[in-house]
Amino acid sequence: MVPTVHPSSSSCLTSEADEKYANVNWEELGFTLIPTDYMYVAKCKQGESFSEGKIVPYGDISISPSAGILNYGQGLFEGLKAYRTQVGRITLFRPEQNALRMQMGADRLCMTPPSVDQFVEAVKQTVIANKKWVPPPGKGTLYIRPLLIGSGAVLGIASAPEYMFVVNEIRIYSYS
Repeated sequence: MVPTVHPSSSSCLTSEADEKYANVNWEELGFTLIPTDYMYVAKCKQGESFSEGKIVPYGDISISPSAGILNYGQGLFEGLKAYRTQVGRITLFRPEQNALRMQMGADRLCMTPPSVDQFVEAVKQTVIANKKWVPPPGKGTLYIRPLLIGSGAVLGIASAPEYMFVVNEIRIYSYS
Protein backbone atom coordinates (compact mmCIF):
# COMPACT_ATOMS: atom_id res chain seq x y z
CA MET A 1 0.00 0.00 0.00
CA VAL A 2 1.35 3.43 -0.96
CA PRO A 3 1.60 5.72 2.08
CA THR A 4 -0.50 8.85 2.36
CA VAL A 5 1.74 11.89 2.46
CA HIS A 6 0.88 15.35 3.73
CA PRO A 7 3.17 18.09 2.34
CA SER A 8 4.93 20.49 4.67
CA SER A 9 6.12 24.02 4.09
CA SER A 10 9.66 23.89 5.48
CA SER A 11 12.88 22.11 4.56
CA CYS A 12 12.67 20.26 7.89
CA LEU A 13 10.58 17.12 7.84
CA THR A 14 9.59 15.66 11.17
CA SER A 15 9.67 11.95 11.68
CA GLU A 16 7.25 10.00 13.79
CA ALA A 17 8.52 8.79 17.16
CA ASP A 18 7.54 5.16 16.50
CA GLU A 19 9.21 5.07 13.09
CA LYS A 20 11.45 2.07 12.42
CA TYR A 21 14.62 2.11 10.37
CA ALA A 22 14.91 -0.27 7.46
CA ASN A 23 16.70 -3.53 8.18
CA VAL A 24 20.03 -2.41 6.67
CA ASN A 25 23.64 -2.63 7.75
CA TRP A 26 24.27 1.12 7.50
CA GLU A 27 28.03 0.56 7.89
CA GLU A 28 28.25 -1.34 4.59
CA LEU A 29 26.41 1.04 2.28
CA GLY A 30 28.28 2.35 -0.75
CA PHE A 31 27.41 4.72 -3.55
CA THR A 32 25.52 2.19 -5.59
CA LEU A 33 22.00 1.79 -6.92
CA ILE A 34 19.90 0.43 -4.08
CA PRO A 35 16.46 1.91 -4.73
CA THR A 36 13.96 2.73 -2.03
CA ASP A 37 10.32 1.64 -1.97
CA TYR A 38 8.59 4.62 -3.58
CA MET A 39 9.05 7.32 -6.21
CA TYR A 40 7.12 10.36 -7.39
CA VAL A 41 5.82 10.72 -10.97
CA ALA A 42 4.09 13.67 -12.69
CA LYS A 43 3.40 14.29 -16.38
CA CYS A 44 2.55 17.24 -18.59
CA LYS A 45 2.15 18.26 -22.21
CA GLN A 46 4.43 20.87 -23.78
CA GLY A 47 3.47 24.35 -22.54
CA GLU A 48 1.06 23.11 -19.86
CA SER A 49 1.56 22.73 -16.12
CA PHE A 50 2.48 19.40 -14.62
CA SER A 51 -0.32 17.28 -13.23
CA GLU A 52 -0.42 16.73 -9.51
CA GLY A 53 2.09 13.94 -9.19
CA LYS A 54 1.68 10.71 -7.31
CA ILE A 55 3.79 8.63 -4.99
CA VAL A 56 3.96 5.17 -6.59
CA PRO A 57 5.93 2.00 -5.87
CA TYR A 58 9.47 2.20 -7.29
CA GLY A 59 9.61 0.58 -10.71
CA ASP A 60 10.11 1.01 -14.41
CA ILE A 61 8.56 3.87 -16.33
CA SER A 62 7.07 3.48 -19.79
CA ILE A 63 8.12 5.78 -22.63
CA SER A 64 8.03 5.62 -26.42
CA PRO A 65 11.14 4.40 -28.26
CA SER A 66 10.84 7.75 -30.08
CA ALA A 67 10.92 9.76 -26.84
CA GLY A 68 12.94 12.98 -26.85
CA ILE A 69 15.14 11.72 -24.02
CA LEU A 70 16.17 8.61 -25.97
CA ASN A 71 16.72 10.14 -29.40
CA TYR A 72 17.84 13.69 -28.63
CA GLY A 73 18.98 13.61 -25.00
CA GLN A 74 16.21 15.97 -23.92
CA GLY A 75 16.47 15.48 -20.20
CA LEU A 76 18.21 16.64 -17.07
CA PHE A 77 18.63 15.70 -13.44
CA GLU A 78 19.35 17.21 -10.08
CA GLY A 79 20.85 15.64 -6.98
CA LEU A 80 20.35 16.43 -3.31
CA LYS A 81 20.33 14.63 0.02
CA ALA A 82 18.11 14.11 3.03
CA TYR A 83 19.83 13.90 6.41
CA ARG A 84 18.66 12.72 9.79
CA THR A 85 19.59 15.01 12.68
CA GLN A 86 20.63 13.96 16.19
CA VAL A 87 17.06 14.60 17.40
CA GLY A 88 15.53 12.42 14.67
CA ARG A 89 14.34 15.12 12.28
CA ILE A 90 14.84 14.67 8.57
CA THR A 91 16.21 17.73 6.79
CA LEU A 92 16.91 18.84 3.23
CA PHE A 93 19.54 21.37 2.24
CA ARG A 94 18.12 24.19 0.08
CA PRO A 95 15.84 22.17 -2.24
CA GLU A 96 14.54 25.44 -3.70
CA GLN A 97 17.99 26.02 -5.24
CA ASN A 98 17.85 22.63 -6.96
CA ALA A 99 14.38 23.51 -8.26
CA LEU A 100 15.60 26.82 -9.68
CA ARG A 101 18.58 25.10 -11.32
CA MET A 102 16.22 22.54 -12.89
CA GLN A 103 14.08 25.39 -14.24
CA MET A 104 17.13 27.09 -15.79
CA GLY A 105 18.25 23.83 -17.40
CA ALA A 106 14.75 23.12 -18.67
CA ASP A 107 14.62 26.56 -20.27
CA ARG A 108 17.88 25.85 -22.11
CA LEU A 109 16.49 22.53 -23.35
CA CYS A 110 13.06 24.00 -24.30
CA MET A 111 11.34 21.80 -21.73
CA THR A 112 8.40 22.49 -19.43
CA PRO A 113 9.72 22.36 -15.84
CA PRO A 114 7.80 21.73 -12.64
CA SER A 115 7.20 24.82 -10.51
CA VAL A 116 9.56 25.42 -7.59
CA ASP A 117 6.72 24.54 -5.20
CA GLN A 118 5.92 21.30 -7.00
CA PHE A 119 9.60 20.32 -7.15
CA VAL A 120 10.09 20.91 -3.42
CA GLU A 121 6.84 19.19 -2.43
CA ALA A 122 7.65 16.22 -4.69
CA VAL A 123 11.03 15.83 -3.01
CA LYS A 124 9.46 16.11 0.46
CA GLN A 125 6.68 13.64 -0.33
CA THR A 126 9.16 11.12 -1.70
CA VAL A 127 11.45 11.46 1.32
CA ILE A 128 8.52 11.05 3.72
CA ALA A 129 7.30 7.97 1.82
CA ASN A 130 10.82 6.49 2.08
CA LYS A 131 11.72 7.81 5.55
CA LYS A 132 12.75 4.40 6.89
CA TRP A 133 15.64 4.57 4.40
CA VAL A 134 17.05 7.83 5.80
CA PRO A 135 20.03 6.53 7.80
CA PRO A 136 20.65 7.30 11.46
CA PRO A 137 22.75 10.42 12.13
CA GLY A 138 26.32 10.02 10.86
CA LYS A 139 25.58 6.76 9.00
CA GLY A 140 24.84 8.18 5.57
CA THR A 141 22.18 10.03 3.64
CA LEU A 142 19.25 9.45 1.37
CA TYR A 143 20.33 10.58 -2.11
CA ILE A 144 17.48 12.18 -4.04
CA ARG A 145 17.51 12.20 -7.85
CA PRO A 146 14.84 14.41 -9.49
CA LEU A 147 14.63 13.78 -13.25
CA LEU A 148 12.96 15.79 -16.00
CA ILE A 149 12.70 13.95 -19.30
CA GLY A 150 11.20 14.48 -22.72
CA SER A 151 8.91 11.44 -22.62
CA GLY A 152 6.80 12.17 -25.71
CA ALA A 153 7.64 10.87 -29.18
CA VAL A 154 9.41 13.36 -31.43
CA LEU A 155 11.27 13.25 -34.74
CA GLY A 156 13.29 16.17 -36.01
CA ILE A 157 14.33 19.47 -34.52
CA ALA A 158 11.53 20.05 -32.04
CA SER A 159 10.80 19.77 -28.35
CA ALA A 160 9.10 16.66 -27.07
CA PRO A 161 5.31 17.02 -26.87
CA GLU A 162 5.18 15.50 -23.35
CA TYR A 163 7.36 15.52 -20.25
CA MET A 164 7.75 13.39 -17.17
CA PHE A 165 9.06 14.56 -13.79
CA VAL A 166 10.29 11.72 -11.58
CA VAL A 167 11.83 11.79 -8.11
CA ASN A 168 13.56 8.61 -6.98
CA GLU A 169 15.98 7.93 -4.18
CA ILE A 170 18.82 5.64 -3.17
CA ARG A 171 20.42 5.15 0.21
CA ILE A 172 24.14 5.87 0.42
CA TYR A 173 26.93 5.87 2.97
CA SER A 174 28.41 8.99 4.50
CA TYR A 175 31.19 10.39 2.33
CA SER A 176 32.89 13.75 1.93
